[in-house]
Amino acid sequence: MRFATSVVCHAFDKRAIGSRVIDEAGFNTALVAALQVHDTATDRAQGQHFLRMTASAHAFVSSGEGKRTTNPDDYVLREHRGVVSPFLRREFALPLEALAVVVYTVEAYLVDPEINTIPGEAERIQSEAAEGVTHVIVAVIASAAPHAPRTPYRFTVALAGGNNEADDWTLEEVRRLASESVTYWDEWAIVAD
Repeated sequence: MRFATSVVCHAFDKRAIGSRVIDEAGFNTALVAALQVHDTATDRAQGQHFLRMTASAHAFVSSGEGKRTTNPDDYVLREHRGVVSPFLRREFALPLEALAVVVYTVEAYLVDPEINTIPGEAERIQSEAAEGVTHVIVAVIASAAPHAPRTPYRFTVALAGGNNEADDWTLEEVRRLASESVTYWDEWAIVAD
């Protein structure tokens, strides 16, 4: 098993937005172990693995969230996916409660609708696959609460065709997921370095 990191995943950067991997070797070891026991029947879409990591992996990652404040000085402006937005300073990140990793097989990554809008990304991953990469790390979700839903923006992108998983959502699921997203992100904020 060999991993590449998606162009949209910045958890391995020194100045990250959201979750940040602080021990890459330990993280990769835990990720391999999680993939080896993963039941692909639970995948959201074929080849799109959502791995809930065990508590032993928490030491390798910094939480990506803190409690929202009303003090503008607690925030920094950062560019993320082509948009400048405010993010809570990392010093406000709360301890990790849950850790999940979104990992796609190379095949699933190459047919993802959003990825195919990023110039050169498919070619980069195809080249890495030729060198033995089997999986692509799409997101590291280090939550300060047991379950962090997609942000309202990421939820809307998925719903608008940005993720194959959303194709199967029922209207009831859409309403539930939207409600969870708004409720959660009214209280919490993503942190950044």
